[in-house]
Amino acid sequence: MSPDINDIKRNIEGQRDLLSRIITAVPGFQGYVETGEKYDADRVIRNFMVDKILAFKQTVSGAMRDMQKSVDHDVLSRLDSLGTVLERILKKCQFADYGKKSFTGVSMTPEQQDKLLAYDWNLIFRLDEIGTEFDRLSGVEPGAVSGIVADILKKLNEFEKEIDGRKSVILEVL
Repeated sequence: MSPDINDIKRNIEGQRDLLSRIITAVPGFQGYVETGEKYDADRVIRNFMVDKILAFKQTVSGAMRDMQKSVDHDVLSRLDSLGTVLERILKKCQFADYGKKSFTGVSMTPEQQDKLLAYDWNLIFRLDEIGTEFDRLSGVEPGAVSGIVADILKKLNEFEKEIDGRKSVILEVL
């Protein structure tokens, strides 16, 4: 499902405060306000991704606590490695260039900025898909953990490639 960038823009515009509305009425200032809002949208989208990844980490921690006494160390080791991968992806989302850091001194068209926001927005949908895999960890039998972890790791590796691919999107629009 592809995000509707125009719908996102309308939501942002609807949330402008009075000062922003006045500034957009002054000739020449509207572009500055809209650009700032896109930077904010980029930051909000990635913070949302970070929150989802943190929730995944809590799921893994809960599964480890539940199985700590009743399973062998191999299962706990697999869950621990899953937590390590999540931490790596979390850092990539937290510290990826965004907003002014990505675009300093570079003139981007609104369409180019929209392309980057759409890419980030699609990453959220990927995280939702991955979240259904993490739901499988709740109340699972210890014997099934290895298969579930393998499925999750496969999806996380694909997601990590998409996060890394964000740099290519930035370079492509520049």
